[in-house]
Amino acid sequence: MAEADRHRLAPSPFLRGKVMASLSRSGNNIAPPVAGPLSSWRQRILNGGVVVWTAALILISASILSVLFLRTLQYRTHQRTESSAVVFHTATQQLASIMSSANAETLFGWSKALDRPLESEIHLVVSDAKTAFHLLAQNFLPENGRTP
Repeated sequence: MAEADRHRLAPSPFLRGKVMASLSRSGNNIAPPVAGPLSSWRQRILNGGVVVWTAALILISASILSVLFLRTLQYRTHQRTESSAVVFHTATQQLASIMSSANAETLFGWSKALDRPLESEIHLVVSDAKTAFHLLAQNFLPENGRTP
């Protein structure tokens, strides 16, 4: 401690003036004290509560929109099931009337007509497969191993 007193120097008068001027200037800018619990409560609501109120409004809006969406979805589904039930009922009646008037020959003709596109598709697939095998044989088999 004795050594510290020996190294201790008095600040220069110029520095002391600057420090005092700085203190007097900052004394004018001191914020007034908080008024009380009611004003601090208002301040928290106005400043910090904005985020909370915004989140609450977004949640309320989203819940209202989801309820409206679900109600319209239920209404549309209910309408769709009623209309599909009517269509199904009329289709079964038409099918029953057709089947009662059909005999074995007309049913055989209908099945042949339904099978024609499938048969033509099968013929085309077989033709494409044969062409592919011939091309593979021409390009990848040796000359003496090929048979016409």
